[in-house]
Amino acid sequence: MAAASLPRVNAEAPLVRIEMRQGGSRPVSHDVAGEELLIGSVPGCDLRIPGNNLPPLIAQIIRRPDGIKIRKLAPAQPILLNGQPVVTQAALAHGDVLHIGTVELHIQLSLAPPVSAPPPKTATAPAVSFVPFPEPYQDERLSERSAPPARPAIEFGSMEVQRRQLEEQARELDADRVLWYRRREEIEREWRDHQERLALVRGELQEQEQLLSRKRAELQQVEQELNRLHADREAREQHLERERKELEKLRTEAARVRQELAVRPPTGAGGNALRPSNFQADLIPLDRRPAPPPPPPDFDIRYEQLRRDAHEMEQRARELDANADRVRGESDEVARQRREYEAAAAQLAERAAQVDNQQSLLAALRTRLEKLRDDLRQQSQQLAAERVRQEEVAAQLQERLQQAEAIKSGLQAEEADRQKARSEFEERSAALQAAVAQMRQLQERLEQDEKALADRRAELDREAAEQSEMAALLKARAQQLLDLQQRTEADRQSIKEREANLLQAEETRRALAEQLRRRGEELAARTKTLDEQSQILVSRGQELQALRDEVEQEKRQMAERMASMQHELDARSAEVQRLTDAIHQKEENLRRHVERLKEAGQTVATDRQALMDGRLQWEAEQRAILDRVAEAKSELESYREQVLMQAAELLRQAPDAELRGQMAAEQLGQARDLLRSHLSELHAYARQSQEDLQELRLQIQAEAERFRQQELALQRARSEHRLAVTAFRQQLIEWQARVENLRQLFARNETRLEHRHQALEEAAREVDEGAKELARQSDTVHQRDREVNERKQEVERHLNEMREWYRSKLRELAGSTPSKSYNGEVLEMPAANDVNDPQQPSHGVNDDDDKNILSLTRDVDQADKQLGELLLSLQLVDSDVLMPLWSEARRQRRSLRQILLSSGAITLYQMALIEAGNLNALMLGAYRVVDRVQSTPRETLYRVYDPHRRGLALLRHLAESEMHDPVHPDEYRQRFGAAAALVHPNLAPTFELVEIQGRPAVLQEWVTGLPGSDWPALAAVPGVWYRLVRQAALALQAVHAAGLAHGRLEAQHFVLAEDGTVKLTGIGEPAWISGAAEVENPQHADLHALGRIAADWSMLVPRRKSSKPRALPEPLQNLLRRLGSAAFSGEFEDESPIMMPPLPPEECHTSIAAMLEELEQAGADLPANSEAWDRLVKHVGTHLVEGAALRRTA
Repeated sequence: MAAASLPRVNAEAPLVRIEMRQGGSRPVSHDVAGEELLIGSVPGCDLRIPGNNLPPLIAQIIRRPDGIKIRKLAPAQPILLNGQPVVTQAALAHGDVLHIGTVELHIQLSLAPPVSAPPPKTATAPAVSFVPFPEPYQDERLSERSAPPARPAIEFGSMEVQRRQLEEQARELDADRVLWYRRREEIEREWRDHQERLALVRGELQEQEQLLSRKRAELQQVEQELNRLHADREAREQHLERERKELEKLRTEAARVRQELAVRPPTGAGGNALRPSNFQADLIPLDRRPAPPPPPPDFDIRYEQLRRDAHEMEQRARELDANADRVRGESDEVARQRREYEAAAAQLAERAAQVDNQQSLLAALRTRLEKLRDDLRQQSQQLAAERVRQEEVAAQLQERLQQAEAIKSGLQAEEADRQKARSEFEERSAALQAAVAQMRQLQERLEQDEKALADRRAELDREAAEQSEMAALLKARAQQLLDLQQRTEADRQSIKEREANLLQAEETRRALAEQLRRRGEELAARTKTLDEQSQILVSRGQELQALRDEVEQEKRQMAERMASMQHELDARSAEVQRLTDAIHQKEENLRRHVERLKEAGQTVATDRQALMDGRLQWEAEQRAILDRVAEAKSELESYREQVLMQAAELLRQAPDAELRGQMAAEQLGQARDLLRSHLSELHAYARQSQEDLQELRLQIQAEAERFRQQELALQRARSEHRLAVTAFRQQLIEWQARVENLRQLFARNETRLEHRHQALEEAAREVDEGAKELARQSDTVHQRDREVNERKQEVERHLNEMREWYRSKLRELAGSTPSKSYNGEVLEMPAANDVNDPQQPSHGVNDDDDKNILSLTRDVDQADKQLGELLLSLQLVDSDVLMPLWSEARRQRRSLRQILLSSGAITLYQMALIEAGNLNALMLGAYRVVDRVQSTPRETLYRVYDPHRRGLALLRHLAESEMHDPVHPDEYRQRFGAAAALVHPNLAPTFELVEIQGRPAVLQEWVTGLPGSDWPALAAVPGVWYRLVRQAALALQAVHAAGLAHGRLEAQHFVLAEDGTVKLTGIGEPAWISGAAEVENPQHADLHALGRIAADWSMLVPRRKSSKPRALPEPLQNLLRRLGSAAFSGEFEDESPIMMPPLPPEECHTSIAAMLEELEQAGADLPANSEAWDRLVKHVGTHLVEGAALRRTA
């Protein structure tokens, strides 16, 4: 008996205000109005902490009447409370400081105002969203307490206006939040674009810097080349200047001598006194005499001496003239030699360039020659290996030819035997034709008998129908007679006083009963006759059926013998044809190989001849070049000797060359100035290039700085926007606090409403309008309440149905009667006492039942008792069913939990939810969750029970994280909605698309069978393989005809059911569910994937060590190759199967319809292999997989 509990007054939790501070930014306050406050770094948290590398959920502040606590949700994130780390949870006090990363949270606590006397029913105010208005019964109480009836209307109207304003502000806040999320995504996208552009600009800057460094290196090389050319030019100019000075000196000397000869005076006495002095003055520089000789003392002696000198001067003048002519000729010769020297120098430079080119060409040719030598060496080795291989192949071919000859002779013998067998076969076929004709006659006769039997059966059916009608009529009459008898009995009871009339009625009744008895006997005899006739007909039908079976057996035996003979002949013909084709193929391969060898030999010979010709030509050119170089060297040596001789001669004329050297130095200085000007121009160009590059670098740096400033501005704007949103939320929280204070103020000031009677009378009209508005809103609220109640009733109905479903399952587990689950030996009833004696007075039946249950469960395990009480409290089991379950667990010495799990009535997932007390998770909409099959970050798969279809189904539910994606939910609905419209026997159906908890969900068939990845070697039998591939192709054809595609087809998506039907799963599933990439042409990809899967099925072998795959018939091999897959040729090389490559893309199938057409043509002559198919279906029946192609993760 439950004692009546007194009402308790719960103390309110203290008010909490959190002040968030970060760095130098202004603090932001946040009030904790609810019982919990979630702290994290992602949208949706009550208090969002800014920062990088923070976990999504950090901590949770719990507000209870006994105090404030903080619970740590992220184990890796350090949280400091007043400098001490928080391990799991800790209590908070006024003035505490929490450190989370770079953020400080200051806790401020204040006690809630006391409430004097709470009313019996008090509506609890929500934390943030709105402030509810009082219920109607509160209006009646207030109207009874206040004198005027319309006084609270203004207060309620103002509160309702404030509630609407708060709701509008909440909606605007939600809209602003959505806009902010979109704006944040746009800002992040723009920031990523800026980062990408900045990376591109940095890459271009690096490329330009690399280009500049290359240009700088090239400029340095150019400067070095210019310096070298300048030095060479100076050396050449100095050499030429020396030669020019010597030439000018010679020319000057020749001109002077020529001038002296031209002004020479005639020979005579008068001029003798002048000529010696002039000659003496002129001969001083020529003879290099420092001073003229002193005059002789005697005049005659002097005169004689002058005469001798004059004669000597004449000889000297003639010598000078000859020397002048010789010098003129030598100067001309020098000019000619100089021209020849320049031409030779130019020719030598050209020849040097040609020599360099030829040397580079020779180096390239030498490299090519070495490469050709290596190639020739390798080719020679390959030729030797190929020759050895060819010899081996020739030997093998010779052996194979001998074998082929032997096979040919055997084939000829077999051909003779085949001719003999053909003649025998013709004889047998003639006999068979006669037998077939006889069989046809028998069949015609049998058809006539069957027709007669059918007519007789129809006649019997008509008679049986008539008899059934007659029997029904008799039954109706008998029922009428029974009714009449009952009425007669009633009349007999009512007219006992009228015995006279009763005797007459009794005689009439007896006569009628006698007639009815006779009529019944006649009907019984007729029924017996009909039964005998029907037995005779049945016996005749059985005889006819036995005769028909015998004929059919003979026909099948004859057809089997004919088919076996035909199959044997076809096999032998195919073997002969295969051997012939193999011999032809090998001969053709040998012929092509020999031709390739011949072509390779010709190519090698041609290359070798070309190489020899090139080598001879190169040697000839080398010898010619060496001859020309030797000739040029001899010419250069001779020219050098001549120049040295001329230099030795010109060195004697050095004094005159000094003046020329000065002039040459001046010209050299001018040339040097000119070169300096050119070099300054080059340096100016280089400086200009460097300045341009520096300017470009500064521009890029400025652009990067601008991007950085924009990024900083973006970050500042983001921070300001975040602070503005936080400030707006703080303002909203402050407004909510003000509204809460106003509500409390209104609640405290209810006693003052009487003093405001005059003001309320002046606002009567506004009160009436407010009352009308309040009435309308009340109707709206009532409507909403009715909708909520209807929804609640529907949820309760589903919950009650689910509870009844569990009770029925546990009742079926325990058994329909107590004797099936327990007996007196296990559940021994205790002796009668004050507790369980039914004769004793008790408070009620329920109390007695409870006491009896307790008395019977004294020895029940504590864990089983707790589980049973939990099931009873959740109304998932009846009390009369729980006792047999406890007794069965005690009898088997196992726990109740193990009994329930091992029986399959409750799965491990259901048990976990039941033990957690989470009944809501056992229902997803109208579906009852049996097990959670698979859970991924994108969706969750459940095995559910569908009450409408009364069976198991697969429920796919989109994850909550995918609802934030703007595309995925709509694509999920669109794809599975299109899949729900597909109906085909080879497709796993999609029943419907529903919305559960605001997220799309898909209900599909729970497929039971064997997935294609686990099929045995029986699937490789040609007839079985044809059936499987045909059903798979039909499924794909239905999908492609609806404009859909699978996109990620694998072998496990094909499931073979127990009835032999292949079903395709995974239709409509988007690619992002499994993380696969989108393909450009999914239908074409499905076709290629089907070819690959079919090729894998054809290669299945038994799990034995010596098992090898068998080849499919040639039409099916060609079909696989047209699907873009390799096909097994039936041959092996080193224990490895030889695969035939797929056909070119232009010859492959582009549609599933063309593939099906070729498959039908290829399977027309294919044997059915019914025995192998039956064995495969039997194997599937013994190896069924629940929820095939799914992985259980719950």
